[in-house]
Amino acid sequence: MGTCFIAIGIFFSSLTSSQIVAGAATFGVSLFFLVIGWASAFAGPVLAKVIAQFSLLEHYDSFSKGIIDLQDVTYYVFLTAFFLFMTLRSLESSHGRS
Repeated sequence: MGTCFIAIGIFFSSLTSSQIVAGAATFGVSLFFLVIGWASAFAGPVLAKVIAQFSLLEHYDSFSKGIIDLQDVTYYVFLTAFFLFMTLRSLESSHGRS
């Protein structure tokens, strides 16, 4: 979960030169990924399962019980790789403009 938060922070840091803006955006998106699972209580059964798949806490629950599930590991690796890939694209884009 920590690597996901760090990757999100690096991505927003690459988008802006302001540390405050990057920190606030990182906090907001990280909070979104943490609490999106709570919205599943207000959705239908199919939509609730889809929403729960985006929640960081839903995937962390099995780790806290000592169970290492490949689906949860894959989620964290994918989310980290996605934000690092977007960071790379952002840096390449800003390098081409200067």
